[in-house]
Amino acid sequence: MSVEDLTLAGLTPEQRALLMLRMRQKAASRASREPALQPVPRPAGGLPLSFAQQRLAGWEDTAAVPIDHGWSTLAAETEVVPIPGNHVTLIRDPENVRMLATKIDAALRTASAAGNRTPPTAPAAATA
Repeated sequence: MSVEDLTLAGLTPEQRALLMLRMRQKAASRASREPALQPVPRPAGGLPLSFAQQRLAGWEDTAAVPIDHGWSTLAAETEVVPIPGNHVTLIRDPENVRMLATKIDAALRTASAAGNRTPPTAPAAATA
């Protein structure tokens, strides 16, 4: 038995017609047993598409976040470089990625020109 014999292409016209008839009968039987879906009132403003969106709602409020996003507690010499976007959109937008790469490249070149033998502290991306 070939793969084609197991597909619709392998059925005769009579077999296809019988299959379609049985599928219609099964659908009609199922429709009569199951209650129809009823629309549910939605709150104004809509609903989030996922629980993750609900958790993220309002997380962009950075009023309480320090300018260095807390990095200075880990590395005193951290340079904050503003990059457009936020934690999620920083790498989605090619222009943001390009700007981040340019800033990191500049920091590495500066450190290399200064003759630093230890890797420089990478600039922290301050997202707007």
